[in-house]
Amino acid sequence: MRKITVFVLALVCMLGLVACTGKNMRFDIGVANSINIKSGLTGDEINITDKEIIQSITQNINSLRFEKTSESDGKVGYVYMVKWFDADGKQMESITITEENGYQISYGGYFYKVGADLCIDVTLINKLISTTAED
Repeated sequence: MRKITVFVLALVCMLGLVACTGKNMRFDIGVANSINIKSGLTGDEINITDKEIIQSITQNINSLRFEKTSESDGKVGYVYMVKWFDADGKQMESITITEENGYQISYGGYFYKVGADLCIDVTLINKLISTTAED
């Protein structure tokens, strides 16, 4: 009886691991030298080099766990496109933030929603884009 119990527990653990593989992802963007943000609603664009702002935006994205929901199937339209660049101006990462299902991202041909009761904090991005539009 003990062998069967151990076998069933092992099987449940393996199935749990297989079910989670590839569905959840986290970004590890690292240290960026600049960020480019473009509004998909207005077309306004801003380049950010302020280290504190870069760190705030990057930490918000890095701290979230994203769950793959579906293929983007070539769908276009976004609220914000965010691109991170290194000191040499080489693009490190790029995501688009959409309003579908609350805020989610499009990345690598798939949509990802934020897991658990967390959200992408777009307050700072909204403020930065609004300031740019006023200038």
